[in-house]
Amino acid sequence: MPPSDLDLLLRLRLVVARVGESDNANWWASDGVLSPTGQYAYDRIAPRTGPFARARVAFAVAQERCASQVPPGALTLWTLPADTEEAFDDRWSHWLDHVEDWAPTFAAVEAINTSSILTALVEHGLIDGQHADAARALTAAPPDPSVRLAETAHIDVDAVRQLAAGFACSQPAALVVPYVRSNA
Repeated sequence: MPPSDLDLLLRLRLVVARVGESDNANWWASDGVLSPTGQYAYDRIAPRTGPFARARVAFAVAQERCASQVPPGALTLWTLPADTEEAFDDRWSHWLDHVEDWAPTFAAVEAINTSSILTALVEHGLIDGQHADAARALTAAPPDPSVRLAETAHIDVDAVRQLAAGFACSQPAALVVPYVRSNA
């Protein structure tokens, strides 16, 4: 993935992680790590890199929770193909070198106060109406805690956007994890 796509992936993960926190949709127990309260606590510990430390914690909690609800080998917003995850991890040092550039993004994420993933993703300009419509058309079969999206030859930004939007199958305190299988 090119750097701009990795930046988009970071933004998508931040918004989904924030919506899923216990003070919003309550999908995972990160308890406001990405909220203003989390900002206050982490900035005292790591004043310069606090936002990214909070992101790592929130992502780890979301990844663990989602992994427990999908079949083995499924690709989710939090577990993409190894080459994508490696590129994402490599890009982390660039983001840390440019923390000030990400301050508006983290401030916008802290302000999220909704359990509607589609509302948050659209308001932050991360998905368009087509992605939102596709997510609204998804149906999870209760009590299945996951929903399989269309098979894909490779994970591109469109697939990643759909993985984020697919959380729309969830309800507050009732997580449904969207996933794909790659035919590559």
